[in-house]
Amino acid sequence: MRLYFFRILAFILDLLSIIIFIFPIYYLSAIYAQKSYNDLDIISSISFQNILIYFGILLFLNKDIVNGKSLFKRILKLQVISLTNEFSLKQLIIRNITLLLLPIEVIFFIIFKKRIGDLIGKTSVIIKSNKVIKTNKNKIGDFLIWIVINICIILILILINNIEM
Repeated sequence: MRLYFFRILAFILDLLSIIIFIFPIYYLSAIYAQKSYNDLDIISSISFQNILIYFGILLFLNKDIVNGKSLFKRILKLQVISLTNEFSLKQLIIRNITLLLLPIEVIFFIIFKKRIGDLIGKTSVIIKSNKVIKTNKNKIGDFLIWIVINICIILILILINNIEM
């Protein structure tokens, strides 16, 4: 029960920390756009706001990419571990990409006490121990996959944004 509560708390605090980081900059650029009489400044400000939103989404999707610990997982002594022999960046990417389906993830987590991303990525969250976690040796390959996936996410977000306009 303690792990379940800490997972929820870490998730909420991670999300709030990203919002608190992004919102003031977003708000200031919106104020600047309203006070500007130049169309180019307004367009630049809106583009900047979109970039901030994309950046916030990427931060959220990559929140526990460093050793399986987000900022608040680290503080609450939680860690993502692999249920297979070696822990890889691919597992974290697969685990976190499902956050794009956040409402479904939340319902699934409430019912099963485990995220869909944990099941697909073959990961679990534990209260951190002193156990040494094996990592995948193919760091460069994993990093390149991570970059490609993040670029794809940005392109999809840009495409969705342009379709709505």
